[in-house]
Amino acid sequence: MISVIVATRNNQLLQQLSDNIQKSIGLEYEIIAINGDKAGKGICRIYNEGAAKAQYPFLCFVHEDILFHTQGWGLNLLKHLRQEDIALVGVLGATVKTRTPSEVFIPVDNLVRFNQLQRRTGKTPEHYFYNPNKEDSSEVKVVDGLFLACTQVNHARYPFDEQTLKGFHGYDIDFSLGQANNGKVVVVYDILLEHFSYGGHSVSWIDDQMILLKKWHAELPAYLPSAQKSILKAEINSTEGFLLDLILNRYSTATQLSYLLKLLALRPFNSKNIYFIRRFFIRGTLGKQLKKLFSSSVH
Repeated sequence: MISVIVATRNNQLLQQLSDNIQKSIGLEYEIIAINGDKAGKGICRIYNEGAAKAQYPFLCFVHEDILFHTQGWGLNLLKHLRQEDIALVGVLGATVKTRTPSEVFIPVDNLVRFNQLQRRTGKTPEHYFYNPNKEDSSEVKVVDGLFLACTQVNHARYPFDEQTLKGFHGYDIDFSLGQANNGKVVVVYDILLEHFSYGGHSVSWIDDQMILLKKWHAELPAYLPSAQKSILKAEINSTEGFLLDLILNRYSTATQLSYLLKLLALRPFNSKNIYFIRRFFIRGTLGKQLKKLFSSSVH
């Protein structure tokens, strides 16, 4: 009944996940694993190819570095996907997507919803759970890509955008915003999985976020009514995080400066701005250029 689609790079992780699914899913299934590295394919293309090969009406797109802890989780998933008003199911999401590039997770007020185990290297997994309204499922604006589930019909109405997003980032936010036209995007709490890694914010992540922003600029910020009072805090949080990513990756000076100015405009005369100004001049691309110029003038 469920086609599980995996973009794989590691045979050991794939085998571990396959064994886990076989023991836990609780119904008829298939696993479609595609190695994008060998073929030079981005994750959107991999997922669309997997969906095209799927023989079952329900699709589940997952990272290979996870394990399911809920016995019979496939039955729980079908219960949600069979509700006509639900288009996309995840296990970690947020009720707002800021205009500023960001992860799905935004640690502001009560904007996040999730039920997930996160393993840190060499440590016992930590259980993160937040369901403030004690719901079976919570409507959100975006869900994280470690677990995405929808019907074949809804995937066909809005497939992963392989023409715009050719890498391995931003696909989950894009898919969430697109699937919202088909129905509700929700986080569910009766599927518990464990995730083994944390995503990194590399130059390629920044590039894909900028592409995503260009595509959805007119619709952002996107948020549920319950999140409206927290939009400014969310934008400030996202801008702080993205500016640091730009600085640490020594992204273009112009882009760094544009987000520094945006942060100053969002909260003028705030003492916290000094930290980001210092990081821009000392650690950023401009700081590197000034050091090089000073060094050459001395010699």
